[in-house]
Amino acid sequence: MRAAPGYGLALAPYEKTTSYAAGAALGPEAVLRDLEKTASGEAAPRRVDRIDGRSLAGPRPMMRALAEVSSRQSAEGLLPVMVGGEHTCTLGFVLGLAPLYPSLGVIHLDAHADQRREYGGSRYSHASVMRRIAEDMALPVLSIGVRALSAAEARFIGERGVGLVPGSLLREWPRLLPPLLRRLPRAVYLTIDMDFFDPSVVPGVGTPEPGGADWFTAMDIIREILREKRLVGFDIVELCPPREKRRSVRAAVRTLLAVLERAVWEKPPALIDRFHLLSYDSPSP
Repeated sequence: MRAAPGYGLALAPYEKTTSYAAGAALGPEAVLRDLEKTASGEAAPRRVDRIDGRSLAGPRPMMRALAEVSSRQSAEGLLPVMVGGEHTCTLGFVLGLAPLYPSLGVIHLDAHADQRREYGGSRYSHASVMRRIAEDMALPVLSIGVRALSAAEARFIGERGVGLVPGSLLREWPRLLPPLLRRLPRAVYLTIDMDFFDPSVVPGVGTPEPGGADWFTAMDIIREILREKRLVGFDIVELCPPREKRRSVRAAVRTLLAVLERAVWEKPPALIDRFHLLSYDSPSP
């Protein structure tokens, strides 16, 4: 059964707090260009919303602009999808969707916990985005794939009861993930920082960390999430084409389509779904 008749795509080239390597602002257009080569018919977005330059001046105008987009796309019956930009963009998209659902959980695939109270003098840093969601918005968070965090973040995660599957235990996800998913509401928002993947799979990210997910482990985890939960919005962020473009952009587009194939369109054939085979056909109408 379809969750929505299609999806809207928001492009958010916002990049103000990058702390390692710049270039995330170039990710959205790179993804769109590759998507246009791959996706046709129902695989193409029903609408594309670009965040204008005035909204990129700082975190608050960016968040307002993205909240308006995600709320409007949802009201139109579309699945709201955003491509960033730095991870701070997630705040705006979630802000637009949270009022629409009495209970909403956020699932966070990332190499970093992003639970700092502030970073670089800003509460709206890419390193603080999950702290704002968990603390300020009071939404339950489940983080998967984390390989780097500060001592203060570790204390907050323990005190707050944030769900966590660390990167060192990704191989044990079939045992660890199901009980953590049961703690979340039925409706979830999924945010995928591309550094969730191991750098050997996706080298083009702003802050690479060794030890991330291989491709098929990532696809298995995403499939399990979408089997158990109702997806009401998602994003892909922190792609950094200047660091490496061809493989990394392609991986981002294939990740986007893998989510859509299971959350929006008819369930893929069993052979494709079981083995995560790449399908270049447009979804059936």
